[in-house]
Formats: sequence, structure tokens, C-alpha cells
Amino acid sequence: QLDVSDKIKDTIKEEFDNILRLINFNQYAHDIFRKWYVDGRLPYHVIIDEGKPQAGIKELRYIDPTKLRKVKEIEEKDDPKTGAKLIVKQEEYFIFQDTAMEKHNQGVKIHPDSIIYCTSGQLDPSRSRILSYLQKAIKPVNQLRMMEDSLVIYRISRAPERRIFYIDVGNLPKGKAEEYLKNIMAQYRNKLVYDASTGEIKDDKKHMSMLEDFFLPRREGGRVTEISTLPGGD
Repeated sequence: QLDVSDKIKDTIKEEFDNILRLINFNQYAHDIFRKWYVDGRLPYHVIIDEGKPQAGIKELRYIDPTKLRKVKEIEEKDDPKTGAKLIVKQEEYFIFQDTAMEKHNQGVKIHPDSIIYCTSGQLDPSRSRILSYLQKAIKPVNQLRMMEDSLVIYRISRAPERRIFYIDVGNLPKGKAEEYLKNIMAQYRNKLVYDASTGEIKDDKKHMSMLEDFFLPRREGGRVTEISTLPGGD
């Protein structure tokens, strides 16, 4: 049991209820918890009446944690006797940098007392970056996304039958035979590719098609030009 007076307990309870009212906790509790769980940080900008600071907190504004960073400036000097570094001056503040400000290297400097936040308590090995509880899930999610895209590409590319062109190049020299084969390929080749970002099949000549036909040269003495099919996969 906390050894404090009932008046202090009542004051803490009233302020706690006031905070819940300011963030509209009853209506947005799920969204608030989700932001904290996903981002690992939940910062708020404390708004007060500068003319009447004794009136307390007037508003709590949520800030995107990706646009807010804490800065600590430390001024040091060397101790002439021991050679150790001594801290002469230290200043802490927050920098809010919106997307539009990044291009101009701009940012809003905020006093540290104006920002309150709750973190996950999870840190990276260097203890310099706060991690989310979902940090360990990033790799499996990326692997799942890659497997899903690969499966879609495999299903689409293996579904149709492919043509196999056996091109008779006769006794043409190697260079001439390759040039002749490329001309045939350019004439009959498909240009369909799969766009993983949109999930669409589109025509793009810059990439090798996943429905690409096979073109194989035949020298003089073999069979003549022939077109056969390669069955699709199951």
C-alpha cells in the first residue's frame, strides 16, 4: 500500500481521468494501443495555455514517431590533468520534421518538457534505437510476401503452353546465325511481365517475359524449322 495521503491519491486519480478524457480513450483505445504496439513509441505534444500555465494541460496532440527525433547536444572539454573528457554543457530537445521539410533540411525545435511519450522498452543491441514488439515479425512478413509473389509468378508462368521454335540456320556463320535467330525472336516473342506492386500483367519490352518462348538453332543436316509446344505445369 502506498504511504501517501488520500488527498494526493485523489489528485492523481483525477489527473489520470483527465488524461483519458483528453485522448478520448473510451473511443480510441484500440487505435492508441495499436499505434504503440506497431511503432513501439507513443508520443504526444502537450498543449497548455501560456497565459495560464497553472490551468494545466489543455490538449494532447498525437505526433507521428517517424517524424520526431530526440537530440542531445553535449559540449565537452579535455581535463588537462587526466586527459578525460568533461561535460561542460548539455542540451536536450526534440526535432519535428515533416515530409515537406526534409527536402529543405528544416525542422521544428520542441522543448523536451512539451513532449511526453511511452515506449515499448525494447532496444536494439546498440541501445540507441527503440524497437517495436513486431520487430521480429518483419523478416517473416517479408519472406511471406516474397513467397506469395513467387507463387503467383510461378502459377501464371507455368499455366500456359510455351512454344519451342527450332530454327534452321543452315550453314550460316555463327554471327549471322545469331543475328538471324534474334530477328526471329523479336518477331514472335511475347512481352508480358508480372507487376508485383499492382498484381497486373503488362506489356514491357525492357524485361524478359515470364511467358517467353524458346528459340533453338538447328544446323544444316538436322531437321528443318519446326514449332512445337511445352505443356504447362500443374
